[in-house]
Amino acid sequence: MIREADIGGATVRRLFTFGDKKLMSGAALTRDEVLSIRPANRRSLIDRGVIEVYPKAKLNEQPGIRMIVKGEKKGEFDVILGRKINEAPLSMEEAEAMVASPN
Repeated sequence: MIREADIGGATVRRLFTFGDKKLMSGAALTRDEVLSIRPANRRSLIDRGVIEVYPKAKLNEQPGIRMIVKGEKKGEFDVILGRKINEAPLSMEEAEAMVASPN
């Protein structure tokens, strides 16, 4: 069981009603949404496999693979390392250089 202070969010695994919304399998719940569920109800949802709670990401943990994804406009790209790491859109050459750089 993840401590309340360490909860980062949750993924819905089985259909359930959250307030006035029906959440389908695969839907994401934010940390605040998970914490808004009464602890006894939250434990029940976890124990029955309705939601899968995941921990907050640690600041020093980053995935090791950098990926290039298409940007919003044609010819623009972003570099992803668990999150977008470039501040402005890049050309493909700039994106490839950023992916190749160790920092």
